[in-house]
Amino acid sequence: MDVLVPSVSLQLVKSFLKSQGLEYSVTIEDLQALLDNEDEEMQHNEGQERSNNSFNYGAYHSLEAIYREMDSIAGDFPELASRVKIGHSFENRPMYVLKVSPQALQEA
Repeated sequence: MDVLVPSVSLQLVKSFLKSQGLEYSVTIEDLQALLDNEDEEMQHNEGQERSNNSFNYGAYHSLEAIYREMDSIAGDFPELASRVKIGHSFENRPMYVLKVSPQALQEA
């Protein structure tokens, strides 16, 4: 199981696990640094994509960027693709998928 432990509690949690004879390993030393790096990478990728008008499917993107790409695909290929709302997130935000099908236009 993965557990997120605040840095101020790390030694206490490690001591407790050790006292109980439980093995553990730290997989990410500094989660905030990792998140900051991913955010920088996303911003860099989005800047490059805007400058050469392409979308890097192998890179991290914000949800807004993903939804923009879905809209672009659906707009470019309306006979094959449509953006479909599949529900709401826990935060009550709409969630979408890109439906690819010859009947996409008929069912949208």
